[in-house]
Amino acid sequence: MKNERVKFGFALVTAEGLKFNDKIFSNSQMIKHQWFEHAAKYGEWECPIGYIESNLEFIVLFNKEEMEVATAVEINGILKDEVVLQAYYEGINNLKSRLLSVRDNNEF
Repeated sequence: MKNERVKFGFALVTAEGLKFNDKIFSNSQMIKHQWFEHAAKYGEWECPIGYIESNLEFIVLFNKEEMEVATAVEINGILKDEVVLQAYYEGINNLKSRLLSVRDNNEF
């Protein structure tokens, strides 16, 4: 990468993941905060991102206080790496189970 500049754009939060440029991205914070479940339940939305055009394996998300990196897990509908994707889905299911367990234990 030469002195390429970061470009700005918008990615679409969907039930399948964060979509940008025919790729699906994700990270632990999106999973933790249930972005994909919210998109499935309430509808999709756009979020601002930063990216370097020659390296779309990673994109950067912004919020008021910090930046966060998301990694490509699927490209043009083809799994980037079956092992990585399987770990990704296992992580989502594990997090869902833990959240349900906490909710059930807190009910009186």
